[in-house]
Amino acid sequence: MKAVILTAGEGTRLRPLTLNMPKGMIPVANRPILEYMVEALASNFVKDIIMVVGYKKERVMSHFGDGSDFKINIEYVEQKKQLGTAHALKQAEPYIDSDFLVLPGDNIIDAKGIKKLLAARGKTDASMLVSRCDTPAKYGVVGLDGKNVTKIVEKPKITGDLLSAGVPSIFSLALWDRKEKTLSDIINTGILKFPKKIFKVINKVSEEQDKNDLTSVVQYVLSHKQKIHGVTTETWADAVYPWDLLNLNALALERVSQRKSGKVGRGVTISGAVKIGKDTVIHPNTTIMGPVIIGKGCEIGPNVVISPSTSIGENVTIAPFSELEHSIIMNDIQIQSFSHISNSIVSNGTRLGSHYVASASKSQVQVDRDLIEVKRIGTIIGEDCEIGHHVVSMPGCIIGTNCKIASLTEIRNNIPNNSNVI
Repeated sequence: MKAVILTAGEGTRLRPLTLNMPKGMIPVANRPILEYMVEALASNFVKDIIMVVGYKKERVMSHFGDGSDFKINIEYVEQKKQLGTAHALKQAEPYIDSDFLVLPGDNIIDAKGIKKLLAARGKTDASMLVSRCDTPAKYGVVGLDGKNVTKIVEKPKITGDLLSAGVPSIFSLALWDRKEKTLSDIINTGILKFPKKIFKVINKVSEEQDKNDLTSVVQYVLSHKQKIHGVTTETWADAVYPWDLLNLNALALERVSQRKSGKVGRGVTISGAVKIGKDTVIHPNTTIMGPVIIGKGCEIGPNVVISPSTSIGENVTIAPFSELEHSIIMNDIQIQSFSHISNSIVSNGTRLGSHYVASASKSQVQVDRDLIEVKRIGTIIGEDCEIGHHVVSMPGCIIGTNCKIASLTEIRNNIPNNSNVI
């Protein structure tokens, strides 16, 4: 069986992290998100993969090549205009000759989930991988009758009155159909098994409804009394907003195995699963509590504390008396002494001065025109930023790429790309 991975989108809600890379190439646990999807497919002997690329396609193609390094076969097709997920899938039609899988390129799924979806073969024409979710409003909410999908509602809206009253999204979503017996916390992961004839449905939906998304295609199938089998998975996560990457990172780090290739100094305390890359030096009296991954060529400490669910990329320097927790630190980054970074993402090439503080708490984050409440968030920092000494960024701030922030500054709002803050 072949698989189609859709990785052409711009990922605008993940900016500034996607300004220079497609969202599937954002690293979690020091590997691109796409690698986890490829790995899950290969583990189930799905080794013929078509990747639909578009935005920053060169980053994907140069990393995966023809797939031989991953023991699979990869072919690429370009979606030149990002008109929707169904339109993206349509580009792969010439490569499909039988039943196939379709997957988004920004998910993490384990091999067991793919195995369950493949096992559903033959029960119905189509199958959908579904999962329970605490924030279903971000996704397509699914109604199930036994094991069959009965309906799907794309990103249902929750009224401001319900949100301000503190009503959990799961209860407000139940209002979309009072006849439903089950609360709608079940969502569509976007991972499906389709027959080849689905391309005829895609054409009909595009022509008759002028819609180019897969949710509309699924709704069309269901409205014509065709069954879609719902297959439940527990291990699944994706990234809609930047802070979602921290959850993906934590999930991916659960797979990290202990390995120390670098040099570990005296008095270093390591607990849990910790992976240390080649030519990395961990200086004395540093404490690392796994799961943690540290890439090649890093210099950490002395007297640094790294708490669980933290990934550190390659060529990263973390100076003495700094503390990191539940964060993603990408490549070629300098963090000077007495810094504290929590629930944050620091992108490639950024330099942080001493006494930098990015603490975390519940916060409302501005993304485009939306104000979104996040349970726990620190700061999101884009690529190639230079931040001075004694800078504090308040929880929920997003700092764009190539920003320069002077010392003794308090950041309270989002900072646009290429800004100078004096």
